[in-house]
Amino acid sequence: MLIDGRGDNWLSRNGLCRIEFGGIEGVALVVCPAGLELGSTMLRRWLSITVLVVSICLCGEPTRAGVAERVGFCLSNLTLGQFGRSPRSGGLERNRSPDGEQLAVPEGTVEPKEVQQFWKLHDQVRQTLAQRGLAAPMMAGRDGDIAWTIDRAAVASYDFNNASRYFALRLAVGNRSSQVVAISRASVVAEIDGEKYPLKPIEGRLVNHGFTTGDVYHPLASCQPFEELKIPSKGVANAWMIFPDLAPGTTVPPVKLQFQLKDAVVALDVREHQRAVLDLNVERLGPRQGLAVLTIGGVINSLNAQSIVDELEALVTQQIVRAVIRWKPSA
Repeated sequence: MLIDGRGDNWLSRNGLCRIEFGGIEGVALVVCPAGLELGSTMLRRWLSITVLVVSICLCGEPTRAGVAERVGFCLSNLTLGQFGRSPRSGGLERNRSPDGEQLAVPEGTVEPKEVQQFWKLHDQVRQTLAQRGLAAPMMAGRDGDIAWTIDRAAVASYDFNNASRYFALRLAVGNRSSQVVAISRASVVAEIDGEKYPLKPIEGRLVNHGFTTGDVYHPLASCQPFEELKIPSKGVANAWMIFPDLAPGTTVPPVKLQFQLKDAVVALDVREHQRAVLDLNVERLGPRQGLAVLTIGGVINSLNAQSIVDELEALVTQQIVRAVIRWKPSA
């Protein structure tokens, strides 16, 4: 891969870059995220991936197969920690978010800041799904006072000989009721690309691996599944769930999560929830609607990056050959 650059400051605030990848050459315009210094390693590495994805999609063969083949390698190796600062260990600090805020654990918390953060994200997810014409996640309890979402996710490889992958999903649950509620591990099942995977203990060589979200490294040894996820009254709780032994691939397949909560069986579309967390909006501009503007307002990771690829694939099939990716200040 060759990125045409300008030394340390290889990308201006609104920059054009030439990309050569697998014999395909193209140019892409990228608007850099607000708040990142142009000379920083984090910005250079992150935008190199962004430019690569945009250029491969829009300058290669205008077919879904061509796009998927070229983007696949990039997507399957997209782990945000590889493109940012050296990640902090998630062992002793696994209850902290990428920006250092305290997070809930399987036993839950009633800290006002964490409770507010959950419900803010939940409302965003519901609003985004509604805007896309999709069913908003149901809420349990007598007054709809229990809610849930997947607030963080990652896709990673762990057996390079067999190219095996695993999904890491963090289930977050909010409880506004007056009673403690719980989710048992036995009720949790993930349906990934049509195959069902129960939530099992992390064993064998897998326990020696880990993944990154933001700048926090999570060793899988510290992500053993809960026996029971308890959500206190007026509080929130969250826990990582690891689903290994997935077939190799270069894209993110359909993912659905199912679990028992009180008398209801909850089923949620992980990819749609994660697209809502990404807060991706696509607009068409210009006299002939020939420019696509993809705006990201949320958090990007190695799972919901597939949503960006899906949109770029759709643009290619519509013969749209120019695209801009930009970030809101909230991203």
